Amino acid sequence: MTALNRLEELGIERIGVTKLCSQLWCEMQTELDLRYGKPRTEAMIQGGDRHRELHEEIAEVVLVKPRTLADRAALMFQNMVNGITQLLREGVTRELPLIGVISPLKILGQIDELVLQDNKVFIKDYKTRQTPKFPSFWQQRCEEMQLMFYHQLLTDITCKHFCLDDALTVFNLDSNDSISNEFHSTISKKGLKLHSPNVSNIGKLAFSLITSLPSISDKFEIVYEHQETKKYIGKHEFMLNPDLFSRDLKFILEYWKGEREAKPVSEKNRWKCKFCEHVSKCPLWASQEK
Repeated sequence: MTALNRLEELGIERIGVTKLCSQLWCEMQTELDLRYGKPRTEAMIQGGDRHRELHEEIAEVVLVKPRTLADRAALMFQNMVNGITQLLREGVTRELPLIGVISPLKILGQIDELVLQDNKVFIKDYKTRQTPKFPSFWQQRCEEMQLMFYHQLLTDITCKHFCLDDALTVFNLDSNDSISNEFHSTISKKGLKLHSPNVSNIGKLAFSLITSLPSISDKFEIVYEHQETKKYIGKHEFMLNPDLFSRDLKFILEYWKGEREAKPVSEKNRWKCKFCEHVSKCPLWASQEK
């Protein structure tokens, strides 16, 4: 199977960092999520609510619904502008969208928090836990990879390895595309402003601001709290590990390049299956029932 066939088979145009990192937990589950959809659990809803609360601590959050790809790209670029402006002015920003390409994938992401300190930008993440204890090694491995992915995407922009033209290509747009009249009307009614109705103009400002940032720190921090009580559990600090990132990225991309099929968990890790909504569809379990 070729990379193009793999992407077409699963209906993938753009994919999120979190979904890519989930391959390190169970790649078969990731594929089944993409084929059949991932049920939205109460834990996911509560986690999303908590992230929105954290965002609202430092910024006003107004929800608007893009109608076209141009609307979606413009909104993302404007949120990048707002976020980096806040970071440079106040030293912190949250929920910063990111975009990038690691062939053959067009990748989107959203950083929980960026902190500007000692002329460096630090990437920070918040995780809510259903139990008041630290995650397992395998959960931490996925989470560490997620932050290293953000580091790579952000560095690609700051070093100008990924530019505005590349970003427009991710959305299949060109420099002449503008937001829809419906979206313009929606944001106006909510009292919001876009830098420009032209997507490329907003993107130019976003990329200019990001490339003005100082160096991205190789040190990361993940803060854990109990989902029900919101009590602080602890934090996990770690350093960028280029060799580990390269190894895990190679594993992730092998699947997307069509070099192999999705791998189920090993026998010693089948305890993970009790957390999966797709056990009845999983080839691993189907083969055992025959």
